[in-house]
Order: sequence, then C-alpha cells, then structure tokens
Amino acid sequence: MSSTSAQDSLQHLLPSHENKNTKESTVETRPLPPKLLHIKRSLVLLLGPLIVVGYYCIIWHLFIRRDRDDAVNYGISGERWIFYSWFIVGVFALEWSRYGLLGAECAALQSRWLRSHDMVGLLNHSGSTWSNPGGWGLSFTRFVNSEDGRKGYTGWYGVFKSLKWGIFNPLNWVEGMGRVLGSLEHHKLWAEVVGRTWEDVHSRAWWWYPSNIEEAWKVGSPATVPGIGILYTAGYIDRGRYKGLQSVPNTLPMDDGLPEMFLAPQGRTPISGRTWGFRLSYNCSIVKKEAQFTLLSERGPSAKQQPKQYLSLTGYSHNVHGYLEVASREAMSYEAPSNFDPEASSQWDIVEYALWQLRIPASYPQSEVKNFNSELDPVIQDMESPFERSVNGSWNFNNTYFDQPGKNTTYLDKESKISRNIIDVLPSLLERTMELAPPIGLRCLAVSTFGDANLDPRTSTFSSFEERIPETYLKSSAEPEEPVSRLGVTVATILSTNYIDLFSSINSRTMSAYSNSMVYGGFITPQELQKSAMLAYGTEALQLMYDGKYGFEGSWIHPNLSSSVESKIITRGEVPALVVVIPFGIWALGSVLLALFFGFRRRRGETLDGFSFYRLGAHHSSQLKADDNFFTAQEPYQVGTLWKLEGESWAW
Repeated sequence: MSSTSAQDSLQHLLPSHENKNTKESTVETRPLPPKLLHIKRSLVLLLGPLIVVGYYCIIWHLFIRRDRDDAVNYGISGERWIFYSWFIVGVFALEWSRYGLLGAECAALQSRWLRSHDMVGLLNHSGSTWSNPGGWGLSFTRFVNSEDGRKGYTGWYGVFKSLKWGIFNPLNWVEGMGRVLGSLEHHKLWAEVVGRTWEDVHSRAWWWYPSNIEEAWKVGSPATVPGIGILYTAGYIDRGRYKGLQSVPNTLPMDDGLPEMFLAPQGRTPISGRTWGFRLSYNCSIVKKEAQFTLLSERGPSAKQQPKQYLSLTGYSHNVHGYLEVASREAMSYEAPSNFDPEASSQWDIVEYALWQLRIPASYPQSEVKNFNSELDPVIQDMESPFERSVNGSWNFNNTYFDQPGKNTTYLDKESKISRNIIDVLPSLLERTMELAPPIGLRCLAVSTFGDANLDPRTSTFSSFEERIPETYLKSSAEPEEPVSRLGVTVATILSTNYIDLFSSINSRTMSAYSNSMVYGGFITPQELQKSAMLAYGTEALQLMYDGKYGFEGSWIHPNLSSSVESKIITRGEVPALVVVIPFGIWALGSVLLALFFGFRRRRGETLDGFSFYRLGAHHSSQLKADDNFFTAQEPYQVGTLWKLEGESWAW
C-alpha cells in the first residue's frame, strides 16, 4: 500500500473539523468479508470437553474404583504421570475449549435470537467475553446494575436475560481435578524378604519351636505379620470386614476366622510374583449347647477318644481356678491331605475346650475383690457339671466325668511338672469354693498346608495355589529331623495346661499383684477365651513361617519375586468422584450444544475480538448497515452506523 492510500485508509479516524472541504469523513469502501465455516474451532469445542470428561471417567473407573487393598494403596508403574497430566489438561485442554467457545460466541451473536441490539452490549463481548471467568464477572456486574438486571430480580424475563448474558455458563463450574496421595507402585527387580522356605521349614529344634509359641502367647504378643506385613487372602474375601486387615502391618484374626489365608515371605514393600508359603484357615466358635461338641460329648467306654482333664494349680496363690476338659483330633504331619472347602470342614483338625471356673478366698483378706465379675454369657446351658454340692455342703463328683481311667492327670506346678490324681486334690479345693461358674466352651477348626501361589500386590490376594509339601528329612543329615507339627497341635497343648495364663494372653486388666499372690477381679469370659485361643493359632502360624521374628537380619533375596518402589498413585479423596463428574458433564454437554447449534454456522469473522470490531466498523460501516444477517440497527448509537458526536465524527 502506498503512503497516499495509507493516509486515506486512516482518514476515518480524524475529527470532521480537520476535513473542512467535506461535510463528513471519508471512509474507504471495501467489500465485506465472506461468511465462512470455521470448522477447526467448532471441532475443538465439540470434542475437547468430551475428551476431558472421558479421560476423567476412565481414570475414575480404572484407578479410583479399582479393586485393591485399601490398607496398602498399591498402584501401577508410571501412575504419577496421570497426576501430572492434569496440569496439562488445566493449561491446554480448558484453553482449547475457550478457543472453540470464542467462535461459537461470534456465531451466536450473528443469530436473530442472541444478537445484541446496541453497540455497548456488543462491545462487552469484544474484550472480556463470557467464555472466560473474567468476562463472566464483568457481564454479571453490568447485568445486575442495569435496568434489565433490576427487572430480572423477578419473573421469567430476568431468567431469560441472565441466560442471554451467560450467567449460567457451565464452563465456570469446572474446578475439581481429583486428589493424589503418595503411596506404592511397581517394580524393582527381585525382593529382599524374610520367612521360611521349602528347604528349611523343618530345620529347627523340636523343643524350641513349641516353647517360643507358648512364651509369645502368654505375654499377649499381637499376631502381627513382619515386614510390611501383608496377610494374603483369597480373592473372594471382603478384606474390609476384618479389623486386622484395614492397616499394615496386618494382624491375624482375633475374633472371626478368615476362610483362607496365605503367609508368604515378607519384604519391606509389597511384592509380586509366585512364591512358596503357608496356606491356612482356622476359627474358634463359642459353644452354647453341648450338642455342638463332637468329641467332648462322647463319654464312657464306647467313646473313641476320651477327653483329657486338667486342673489349674500353680506355684502362686490366686483366687480363681479352672477345671477343664480338652479333646482334639489332629493330623500330626502335613503330609495328610488338606481340603479348604467349607463343606469339608468336618475333615478339618478339631480342638474342643470346656471350662468350669471356681472362686476361692484371696490369700490375704485385705486384698479380697469387692466387686468380683462373675457374669458369663453365653454359657453351655445343657452341659452337666463334673462336681455338685449336696445339701449338707459336701461336694460330690459326677462319675460320668471321673469314673474313666487315664483321665486323672494334671500339672500342679508347671515348673516341676508334678502329676497328681485330680480326685485327690479337688476335695480340699472345693471346700474353700465361694462360687462355681457355669461351663463355657470353644470348638476350634483348623486346616493348613504348604504350597506355591501367585501374589497380587494390588489387592493383597493370592491365586493359583498348588500344594507342595516340604521334605521331612534333610538329605545332608545322617539323622532324620523331626518335622514341625501341624497347625493346632501346639494350640491344644497351650490351652490345656495354661488356664491362669489366659488372663495375661489377652492383657486382662483384672489382674493385680498383692504381696506374693495374684488377685483376679473376674472369671474369663467366653469372648476372652475365644480371643486367647485365636491368638494361640495366630502365634503358632507366625512362628511356623517367620520364627516369630520381626527384624530383617536374616533376610534373603527371592529371585521369583519383584519388589515395589515408593511413588505417587491416584487414590480416593475426601470429595466423591461424582461431585467432579457432574459439573464436568454439564460443561461438556453445554459445549457440545453450543458447537452443534452455533459452531457450524457461516459467519463474517472467526472470533469477535477488538480488531474485528475495528475492521468492520472502520471499513464496512455502510455495508453492515444494509446487512440483515449481521448486527442490524436502525437508529444512531447502534451497531452498523457511525457513532456521531456533536461537532465530530468517529468511525467504530
């Protein structure tokens, strides 16, 4: 363009008094820009929000709603990049949506329904448009202060005007991005673990193994899995139902037994792969009727197995004693077949336990318990007592219990292992009895075996189990080693000979020391008895697999397992995912509708920015005035004409 033509093109910007030879400013006449379809902006507006919402829904379905162990929060490799991707979505994807909305806005303002009827209203869209929060705020403020806004406080007219100005644009509802927390993900080659192996599970002294179990049980050590402490369960088990599985390290069940568990080598982080381990299940239920017993209910010469009788007497003086009967049916060796089907529970190992408790005066009168708790519920209501008190105050023995040979042995003092006939000891004890409690009882079932299984660190479950029993004898040893006993054998011994230690095993607060004696404030309840028995099973299982140790001094490298590394994963936050999905969906739906209704219409300009106003107003004012398809105006101070001021003329 030459300097002369350039000067002519800017002539419309000069006041009319500088152009004295003419009455009006000279404006260069140019053809109107053609109406075009701007497909790119419309496709961005149509597809961009849908992609963002779809991306969030995929993350919600695959990562937030996935099956996993809530106590471990295990993710996949590279999951942290999903976290960082939302910064890109926030910077680019939402800006792309605005990019499309600018085009739809321009097309909408050329429609008869949404066109603006004055220049001031139209200019609002050229600076801060309703496709961004800044324009929204400006439009809202101007609307509230306008005459239309005041009318809009009441009636449907105001609602229509609000919609027209874009006050309910769903774009401004898009805020939530999902909460991301630090946790664990996969993988690091090979894992450093602790635990027994197929080769050395029997390589331990036979006298050391049971005594460690008993000592740990007596002091009430929690049955906690070492390392990160993951107790693997079968896939069908709802881990959220069990308190011991809701945090790591996991603890073996103390109330309700788990149908299937797998004790595998433990690392400091979650591990995956296939490994050898210990599969087990056990449960102790409180007995309410004698008929629930299958072994203790059989008495007399025809019984296949006579119960063992025990009377608790120790070297310490105390005010409670217990007479108990125990019967068990156990396979001593792990070479016996194991069936974990609940319908085959009649084949599982059994330990049955019945307990009668009696109270005698404390050794020192001043230490007597004033509020002794003798409440027991439930009790075995229909079970006969082994001894009864006659009218004259003497005690009689029930021959059903005591008239059978081989059932009269008890440990009076555990340190010296003194044996004595119960019938010789009980009368002197019963003569001092202040209270005899009704019987309480347990029936414990257990099944266990060894084998290989696949570990899933995401859900803390095991699968594809195959039984593989370890060798009983060391090939390198001249003497055969004695195999560890089957789960439950040591439990039966512990429960039989340690009545008074039931209190310490559950960390009971009813015990108090007075001089050289112990005083107890109540009987052992059925629930406490169940807790103690379950602890004994859990302690034996941990001793068998991990030797009852929690350190990593004896760790070893497992070549078939992969360890995990700490990183960021996507987890559930405090705000439900649906709270984010709903505004996302509204935003996407609104964008799609705007794209379908206005995005694919032909229009004069691609967007309605300040330069477009200048170009159209400066160069095409006369054509625009006659164009019914654009900003039609009939009066001064309206779009399509020159805005005439007194004494001056400016082109807009």
